[in-house]
Amino acid sequence: MRDRTNELLWATAGDVLHTYRYTRVDGKPVLVLQDTYPLPDGQKDAHDLFPVYGLNQLWLTTPNAIWKFNVSSKEFARFNASTTVNVKCVSSGPADYETILLYPTQSYWSDKLIDTGGRSVYRRGGARIYKGRWMLANTFSYPEDHQSQN
Repeated sequence: MRDRTNELLWATAGDVLHTYRYTRVDGKPVLVLQDTYPLPDGQKDAHDLFPVYGLNQLWLTTPNAIWKFNVSSKEFARFNASTTVNVKCVSSGPADYETILLYPTQSYWSDKLIDTGGRSVYRRGGARIYKGRWMLANTFSYPEDHQSQN
């Protein structure tokens, strides 16, 4: 996940969250590991990583929890929802938007997206949805002229 403000790349790997910085070595671009943050509570198998809308935070899912990671304080906070196990993605928006989750009902997909209370927000029979995102400006990562922001 690109962090435009801090000029970092955030990435998950097993039981940690890493930051990398682009630099040049002998004129070639390379990624250099900057920091590593262990996942809390012995969590492992980090999965989804996406900005929390309007905040300097990241959504992160693991097989048994949903987390918010505060980029400024470098702290994890568990996020409570009706379903937090095996969630494949989280997407938030302005106050009048529901925070949506993809909880698989078949293997690793579903035909619907739910809100944090478990209510269906979007459903398309027969679909195999794996990720669902609100199409909103993502000022954390995307360039200002990104198509979803127009």
